[in-house]
Amino acid sequence: MYEKMDGNIHHRLPYITKEDLKMDGNILHRLPYIIKEDLKMDGNIHHRLPYITKEDLKMDGNIHHRLPYITKKDLKMDGNIHHRLPYITKEDLKMDGNIHHRLPYITREDLKINGAFPSGK
Repeated sequence: MYEKMDGNIHHRLPYITKEDLKMDGNILHRLPYIIKEDLKMDGNIHHRLPYITKEDLKMDGNIHHRLPYITKKDLKMDGNIHHRLPYITKEDLKMDGNIHHRLPYITREDLKINGAFPSGK
């Protein structure tokens, strides 16, 4: 009886019931009893396959997961300049922290700051 009441489901073996598994907090432990509703509510979007909706993808924090629903607005706001192609503007490149990305807009001042002209001229 003690084993059946233990809070750690692994300790309840071999006394785990189908009902225990259905209620377990770890969705992987609920296999093969996971229901479509469990998957729809799971916090890990990968676990929600094949039940991921267009709305789920649009809201996902990882821009790669939002394909093919990424909008021009998403790309313009993305922190990774590579993801903003083909919407990168001349202003984006001028402000980019990686000097290589600023070509062909690198100025003599950029190069001085980067140490290309040790004499400062």
